[in-house]
Amino acid sequence: PKKRAKDADPNEVLCLIPELCWLTGLTDNMRQDFRVMKDIAVHTRVTPMQRDMAMRKFVKNVENNPSAKSEMAKWGLYLDTDLLRTDARQLPLEKIILQKRSFQSNMEADFGREVCREPVLVPVDLKCWMVLFFARDENKANDFITMMKKVCPALGIRVNNPQQFRLENDRT
Repeated sequence: PKKRAKDADPNEVLCLIPELCWLTGLTDNMRQDFRVMKDIAVHTRVTPMQRDMAMRKFVKNVENNPSAKSEMAKWGLYLDTDLLRTDARQLPLEKIILQKRSFQSNMEADFGREVCREPVLVPVDLKCWMVLFFARDENKANDFITMMKKVCPALGIRVNNPQQFRLENDRT
């Protein structure tokens, strides 16, 4: 039972049927493993053309499956054989302007590495700032503050120590 449930019996036994249980999500070890994340990216970061082909294949499979087609017909549903087309335009690549130089962004708009090495155009110092965090996330808050103090000077931003406010729980 959930911790907040007032009338829950903490000794209640819940039995799960193993055949009906599936692990979902990624463990921290998986997230830290570059090869695992690279393999996952093959399936999650598909091009628009690959997504188009996958949708067309799905529609074709449903159309060729009599039981799926009849089940959808019971509900008055059908799948269009073509994807919705819309007019669009592609914007030009953005020019990124820093204090000492400028450059064009790439097609993926991934310019984080370049930006972290140069001072920004107009740096704003963090003189008086605060970090609010839940008690359970205190380590993460400290890691964040440490990272800000490490990264910001390269951007030309001076960072003072923040006021820290620990919230004991996440209830409103």
